Amino acid sequence: MTNEYEGNIVGGLGIVAINLSKVLAKRNGIFLTIICKGASREVTVENYSSIRVIRFPSSSKYHSVSRQKFNAVPIARWLQAHGFASPDLIHIHSLQCDELAKHYKHKYRIPVIYTCHSLVVLEKRQRGQTNMAARQKKLIRIANAITVPSQWQKMKNRQYYPFYKGQIKVIQNAVSMKNEMNKPAFNPYHLLYVGRLTAVKGIKELLHAISLLKKINQHVKLDIVGKGSRAYTIKLKKIAHKLNINKNVKWIGKLKPMAVQRLYSSYGAVIVPSRHESFGLVALEAMANGAPLVSTRKGGLHSFVNKNNASVIRTVTASNIASSVREIWRNPELTISRVRVAKDTANRYGWAKISNQYFSLFSRYVKGRRINVASTSLEIEKDMENEAPRPSMDRPEYLGEARLL
Repeated sequence: MTNEYEGNIVGGLGIVAINLSKVLAKRNGIFLTIICKGASREVTVENYSSIRVIRFPSSSKYHSVSRQKFNAVPIARWLQAHGFASPDLIHIHSLQCDELAKHYKHKYRIPVIYTCHSLVVLEKRQRGQTNMAARQKKLIRIANAITVPSQWQKMKNRQYYPFYKGQIKVIQNAVSMKNEMNKPAFNPYHLLYVGRLTAVKGIKELLHAISLLKKINQHVKLDIVGKGSRAYTIKLKKIAHKLNINKNVKWIGKLKPMAVQRLYSSYGAVIVPSRHESFGLVALEAMANGAPLVSTRKGGLHSFVNKNNASVIRTVTASNIASSVREIWRNPELTISRVRVAKDTANRYGWAKISNQYFSLFSRYVKGRRINVASTSLEIEKDMENEAPRPSMDRPEYLGEARLL
């Protein structure tokens, strides 16, 4: 169950949801039904070899945009009316699916695994946050097990929700690797930021850093990929105007994940100035694509970012960000060495390894069934390099022994 899936990916959550489902579906013994949001006015069903994607329309009886939730009863009735069997296990990625997950657990006693990508209570206060935090607390309370992408996130879960005595397992995120080593970017002064536009990401300080760097090299440029609230975006653009860096900053907006992947290697550096990250997938993607990385080590970033593979931002201030960027300019040989080490670092975060951990966890909670492993890790990694599977025009036969929702 996920609010984000192929065709509607906002950030790391959606990337993890789609890649994990593709890898798991390559194992014999698993059949996945993906419940997600769709752009059509009608419910749509896409059938693949062992994945079925059911998209429920937004702003309908199935999904409320204003309340940010999937409506459990209408969806459950639709699934029952169309002959979809109850799953053996529910894996929920998005808080918007909380009521649907609770409905199936309470009615059919189906175990729920919640992948907690981030905690609402750690976000900057905004409209509706209190309600979403309360919903997340309830979802954590009913989960049979929780996965988090870093030890830091696990610590925060225990800190804010000490009542939860169930298993919290750290399963880090993964990345798809490029086999070839990228050539150094033509322009080392062209920088890239990718991510949501929120205060916790350190973008205001990054803009001030660009102002400082402009005094050293007036040709410095920053491309910003991502979106945020209208109010905060306007605030950031006003800061850029006040600092007289409008010509140095380009606001690209939201891009599709594959478009972002193609961007990384053409920049002089990818900047991750976050105050904290539950994991920090953008940093890992930059490493995998051979782009020099300038990053903090806050939150989950601490688990894989270090001075050997990145220019580290010690604290989130304009002067420290500017200093870390200047380091890659002043030391090109060190930067090339760090890029090589970063590729090796990213190579340890393959989807086969990550899916094995999820598979092992799921197996413990699928009662009365045995899930067989058919694909080796090597085969799974090789298949992940290919394009998405082609949908079948026919409804697929039940191929597995365990049905995952």
